[in-house]
Parts: sequence; structure tokens; C-alpha cells
Amino acid sequence: MRTIAVVTALFGTLLVVAAGLGGTASGAQLSPTATTLKVGLAVTPRTATRGKTVTFVLRVTNPGAAPARLLRVCYQMPNPVTPPLVMLSAPAGFVRGHSGTWCRRFASLPAHGTVLFTFRLRVSTTARGGVATSTGYARASGMESFVFAQAPLTIGVLGPCGRPSAC
Repeated sequence: MRTIAVVTALFGTLLVVAAGLGGTASGAQLSPTATTLKVGLAVTPRTATRGKTVTFVLRVTNPGAAPARLLRVCYQMPNPVTPPLVMLSAPAGFVRGHSGTWCRRFASLPAHGTVLFTFRLRVSTTARGGVATSTGYARASGMESFVFAQAPLTIGVLGPCGRPSAC
């Protein structure tokens, strides 16, 4: 798994701004009591054709020694204007927001705890071929910004002979 991160330090605050595709991200304030979260997003299979079902797993981890409080976790579908994916099932407690975002709030995540959320989606029958990138992100009380990770899905379009390439 390849991880790429951009780090910005401002006035005693560390923010991890982005994670590489299929990678993880983490961020927190630079203080002994700051909350830290790590986020990962993976898709299976990594390549699919129209009408096929794919699964995204969003992982949120609290590597800190204290519980993370007042968390908000979200999954953002790619391209909400002409969505290449259709939501089949979201985890309990996730509510659909605007622009293809599904979010959930919860009270706490224990120290060293990890929670997994599974989203099942179907590739739209009108999806264009190419790469559709989904984003998972999270934030807890005391954090300066959301931390996020992305997962690309390659959408193959079958040609007239039933293969992804031209016949």
C-alpha cells in the first residue's frame, strides 16, 4: 500500500492534509492531550464493470492513549453530479447528506480502538470508463481539521465483444 502525505505545521498545530490513493492519513494538534485519528479506505475489487457490486471499507483508528470524543465519520461518493456508483447499503447510523456524502456521529472511540464501516455500491449502468475516487474522512473533538484517505476504483466499460478493450 502506497502512502503519500502532505504535512503543514502552523503555530504549534500539525495538520495532515492529504493521503495517497488507497492510503491512510492522520492528524492532531501538537499537545500531550490532543486527539489523533488515522483513517484508511479500501475498495474491493479495485476494478469493476457496469452493474457490478463493489465494497468500500472505511477504517478509523484512535492510536492515542485517551478516548477520542464526539467523532464525525463520513464517506464521500465520487462525482455526485453524474454518479458512477449507486449506494446499495450503508452502515447503520449513517445518514445521507448533500453531494453524495454519508455521515455518522458517535460519542467516543476508545484509546487504541478501531472501527470499520462497510459500504456496498453498484457501478451505474451508465458509468463511463475511467477512475472514480471515493473519500473517507473523520474528525474528533479538539482536532483542527478532518483527516482523510482516498480509494480509486477503475471502471471498465465492455466493448461490443464483451471485453474491456476494443474488439
